[in-house]
Amino acid sequence: MCVDYRQLNQFTIKNKFPIPVIRELLVELRGANFFSKLDLMSSYQQVQMIEGPFESFKGSSSTVASKLVICQVEYLGHVIVTDTVSMGKSKVEGVFTCLVPHSLRDLRGFLGLFGYYRHFIKGYRVITALLTRLIRKRVP
Repeated sequence: MCVDYRQLNQFTIKNKFPIPVIRELLVELRGANFFSKLDLMSSYQQVQMIEGPFESFKGSSSTVASKLVICQVEYLGHVIVTDTVSMGKSKVEGVFTCLVPHSLRDLRGFLGLFGYYRHFIKGYRVITALLTRLIRKRVP
């Protein structure tokens, strides 16, 4: 059986759910004192399924790795504590082990990486001013 939905599609209202910007998500968490963290990915293979109608599905949360009422949480590679957002430990290590750029392409990638973390680096604009001038087209 084949159905042509082109006419129906003309009148269908599309749901638009833009991908959220990480910075906006972090701002939404500002001021929170307590967090809860559920790691459903780790326990995905451990949730038991019962064959039968989906309406009768009963999940067990005992296998879900969870932390309730914690004061510090790692979220999207950032550590959040009440009004403070900082880089996660793995991100800081990545910055320190970053290779020194040897070409213009490497330099652009280097500045792009550090540009994302500029909010966490005091004096970022001053530190990267000379490097930023190097990527301009007319450099003496």
